[in-house]
Amino acid sequence: MLRPALEAAVQVARAGEAATPAQPAPQALKRFLNFARLPIPALDVARRVLDEDDGFRQRVAAAVGQADVGEAGWLWLTRPEGWEARVDELRKRMQDLEHHEREERTERDAQRRLTFAEDRARRAEATLTQRERATAEARADADRERAGRQRAVAEVAELRAQIEAQRDERNAAVRQLKEVEGELARKTAELRHARHEIRQREAELEQLPSSPPVVSAPEPVRAVESGPERVQLAQTIAKAASAAEQLSEALAAAASLIGAPAGVVPVPAPSPATRVASAPMRAPVRLPPGVLDDSVEAADHLLRTPGALLLVDGYNVSQAAWFGRPITEQRSRLVDALAELHARTGVEVEVVFDGAEHDRVAATAARPAVRVRFSPASVEADDVVLELVARARLERPVIVASSDNRVRDGARRQGANVVSARQLLGALRR
Repeated sequence: MLRPALEAAVQVARAGEAATPAQPAPQALKRFLNFARLPIPALDVARRVLDEDDGFRQRVAAAVGQADVGEAGWLWLTRPEGWEARVDELRKRMQDLEHHEREERTERDAQRRLTFAEDRARRAEATLTQRERATAEARADADRERAGRQRAVAEVAELRAQIEAQRDERNAAVRQLKEVEGELARKTAELRHARHEIRQREAELEQLPSSPPVVSAPEPVRAVESGPERVQLAQTIAKAASAAEQLSEALAAAASLIGAPAGVVPVPAPSPATRVASAPMRAPVRLPPGVLDDSVEAADHLLRTPGALLLVDGYNVSQAAWFGRPITEQRSRLVDALAELHARTGVEVEVVFDGAEHDRVAATAARPAVRVRFSPASVEADDVVLELVARARLERPVIVASSDNRVRDGARRQGANVVSARQLLGALRR
């Protein structure tokens, strides 16, 4: 309420100093005469001067009017009878007005926040509806997938049962075939023996004085009229004929068994439901004989592999080396050490730290050989490291440096080599 009167007092003092003849300004105000905008201490000084210097206050009142300083300022400068009560009344009215304006402003802010909250609620409800629909669709897809998997399992079980049955049939046929082969071998031996006997008996008959008519092998043998040799020869020929007939039947049975479809049962090729597609996998780098997986020598050998990519779980390694040091110092030390490792071995290095909001490593710009990454908000550095392994070319050797079991297991499943924080620190000190 009094600010216009106080600023007017400083202006009157400044004008008096510049007038001819000059009207000296109060000593306390002189240091504020060149200020374009008066600070609060200057206004306090002007108020104290006007309260103490009645002549200067009258000078100010003579230089301004009520329209210039307001009713309260004019009453305070002129100070007529009862001015204090009127000023107090004006102050209370202004306080009421400010309180009313503050309430209106608070109500407007509350209404604006309410409108914003209602809008957010509507958007959240629409998002929830959308997600519920997507969840229902995902559940339906899962049900269909589950049903398809159950059908595939049933088909696999049925195919396995068919394969087992056909394998049993094949084994039975093989056993029967071996029995026939054994019988065939025995009959063949008997036939050779019978033929040998026939040739011997024919030679004996040729040496006899009078030869009887020759009897063919398939015909039944007549009784020999005289001579024990002729009777024995006839019996031998009959046995040979019987053996030849049995051999012929056995050969026919073996031929039909070998040629029959059930003789040899082919194993059916696995159906598409039982065939598992094998995706190409990264091949880890092999260590030389005698080098242990958890040794520093193993890490040094892997880091010198041509074309290798080293992915470092940043804080996992830095905490193992410089625990208790400030985080920024840990990062800077690790990046410097990795840059020296690159210069020594030629390995390409990427180090991943948790948190996108941290201040960056000061030496990063001076270490182009080391690429520094920070995980996005609400994403762990572990996930970023595993994603970098998956994105690397399959033919490129990848080494992951971490002592975190989740990172190590995930990297191994993707075919990467894994070294612990202790191994990497040992290699960095070389």
